[in-house]
Amino acid sequence: MIMRMVTFGSLLAAAIYALNAHAGQQTTSMTVDAEVIEVCSISASNINFGSGTTTQLIGTTQSTQIAVSCPDNMDWTVSLGGDTEERTYGRMLRYIYPPDEPMYFEAIGFEYALKHIDSTNPVGTLWGDGSSTKLGDPVSGVGEKVLVAQASILSQLNFIPLPNLPAGQYTDTVTVTLDY
Repeated sequence: MIMRMVTFGSLLAAAIYALNAHAGQQTTSMTVDAEVIEVCSISASNINFGSGTTTQLIGTTQSTQIAVSCPDNMDWTVSLGGDTEERTYGRMLRYIYPPDEPMYFEAIGFEYALKHIDSTNPVGTLWGDGSSTKLGDPVSGVGEKVLVAQASILSQLNFIPLPNLPAGQYTDTVTVTLDY
């Protein structure tokens, strides 16, 4: 009989302990979320004036497309930056130089301008980053649009008197920036 009491007592203690181990419960909640933001993209093609003599290249005009893809209600601005220089005669132009000839840096090359043209303005307006009214302002729009950039070689940059520029590839890099 004593043995049974110990067993019964052990069982009673285990049952009380089990009840006390889960004496209560509380719950709360948490949220898990993610925000999808509106994203725009831009792409631009290169401009190639082709090849020719100095005289043949002056006056050459080429165009390219800059594609902007944004949601329908998204306002955006496209700026064209890069190296520009304001000369003493007050024109702000872009320059292409022979990259492999550091002795010619800023001594010879071509002066060119970039314009934004469209059906309402086929003559175009200077297209820049807004840092100078002589260079031009950014182009603004909404949603998705293909812009046309037109580049024209205006003159020979030649501080070293040469009848023709040296043969070689002349290049410039224009930074196309989309703000939205």
